[in-house]
Amino acid sequence: MARVMVVDDSLTSRHLMKALAERAGHEVVALCDNGRDALEKIQALTPDIIFLDMLMPQMDGLEVLNRLASFARRPRVIMLSSVSARDKILAAREAGADCYILKPFSIDKVHDAIARCLETSAAAS
Repeated sequence: MARVMVVDDSLTSRHLMKALAERAGHEVVALCDNGRDALEKIQALTPDIIFLDMLMPQMDGLEVLNRLASFARRPRVIMLSSVSARDKILAAREAGADCYILKPFSIDKVHDAIARCLETSAAAS
């Protein structure tokens, strides 16, 4: 079981991701509607995985990723976006995203991304 945080400015997306994570047996520790709020909560809540929307007001997903690089314990990050531009996907990968899922997405893609992040975490331990 993983501790999961969902960061997305869309209320619908936050609740959908929460339901999918919980259905897969994971604990959702926080729902955040922007990157600034997420950064304030990450160190205290220590999520294993963050679902992070690419485009949000106040602080976008790429800026959050860049700031996570300085954290002592960096969670795995699954980027969620409707942006399929190759340069955005590459920028997210270079900034440290572990997976990139395009919206709309399937339940299987979400579950596969979680599994890959957990496998990567286990291999790194």
